[in-house]
Amino acid sequence: MEYLDLSVLNRRLARSLRTLHDQELDFHAHKLEFCTHPLTRPEEDAGRYCKSKLCLECRRWRALEERRSISRLLEAACRSLPHPLMFFQTLTLRDCTPAELASRAAVLVGGFKKLRRKLPRPVLGWTRVIETKKSDQDPALENVHLHFVALFPSGLTDKVRAIDWETLWKESAGELARDTDPNADFARDPAAVLNYLAKGCDWDFAEDGVIGSEDPRRYVYRVQNAHAKFSGGGRLRLKIFSEADKLDGFDVVLPRSSVRSRRRRARPEVFPDIPIEKAKRRKAH
Repeated sequence: MEYLDLSVLNRRLARSLRTLHDQELDFHAHKLEFCTHPLTRPEEDAGRYCKSKLCLECRRWRALEERRSISRLLEAACRSLPHPLMFFQTLTLRDCTPAELASRAAVLVGGFKKLRRKLPRPVLGWTRVIETKKSDQDPALENVHLHFVALFPSGLTDKVRAIDWETLWKESAGELARDTDPNADFARDPAAVLNYLAKGCDWDFAEDGVIGSEDPRRYVYRVQNAHAKFSGGGRLRLKIFSEADKLDGFDVVLPRSSVRSRRRRARPEVFPDIPIEKAKRRKAH
């Protein structure tokens, strides 16, 4: 399937958001229409980044910066440690409705936390990202999953290879756990890990744009709850960007959890929570 350019999808998304007749979403729709990125429009002299959390182009721009940040952390860890092992794996849950995304993302985070405690010690560092795509079985459902990479000392090769990931994940995530990647393995090159963590990034945002033009509530739920949420720990703890990065418009990229909490308390969400279930009940009446 071929997707339209993100700038075109952004304009369609803006029109779709306005159909919800919400003041906050109308404000974001206005920002999307005037957002300009050299990433997709190289003929422009300068970028005008709207920085909206709903903007397809700004979200992809931040994702590129996230990839570069993770790449720098992996390269630095490989230089400072004696031949660390980089193991990557995917953890999936059963498909869900858009309204269940927040709870499923919480299960992924909690399940991965339990799983880390059961891994062979020591874990030198880890990075994970939550992603969402349409279910392969039912396009009305969401497939929410988690990719992660973990760093181990070189002497733990046999112990890590011996892990029964399927059983470990089901013990950690409970009845909602589905499966893991049977081909998960070690990587020698940090670039291979980076591609694994961010695989499908371009078409993921294009899929978001198509979904948003057809069902804006579903798109807002994806952005709010379960899409491209990076986190890390140990040698791969994600860093807060510099003042120069903030001037370039990347001040909301890769904040630590404590910073996220302070920002939540300091200001309300920039767009409202849309109760999908209530909307369905109103239609039924």
